[in-house]
Amino acid sequence: MRLTLGRGLLAHHSISRLVLHALMAAMVSGAVLVVLRSSFSLGTASGLYLLAVSGVTANFAALYARPPGAEEPLITALTFTAVAGGVDLAMATIARGRLDLVHPMVGFGVPLILVFGVTGLTAEIVPMLRRNRA
Repeated sequence: MRLTLGRGLLAHHSISRLVLHALMAAMVSGAVLVVLRSSFSLGTASGLYLLAVSGVTANFAALYARPPGAEEPLITALTFTAVAGGVDLAMATIARGRLDLVHPMVGFGVPLILVFGVTGLTAEIVPMLRRNRA
């Protein structure tokens, strides 16, 4: 069986496009966490990760929301948060017992709250900026 990727896969208004952007944001954020954790102490890496996850997520959310026809901000925020939670769970499961990825005080809950907030805010602001320019 051969699967072909057509234009519909990345159409302006598609769930697969939304999930792809969310997955890319989560994977880049995870890679940043691994790099930070290998370069800094646990506390410093956790603090820098909070800043990095917000920036990375905002950029990918802006890329997603830029074309007309993107999903509603709440749906976008929920999808980005769910995908980020799944990637975080996979990373924590893989690293279990070998190393701590984030400080226990930060955990994965605070970054997920930031992902939800930043994504929702970005998905709300970008279309308004697009309308003001037109």
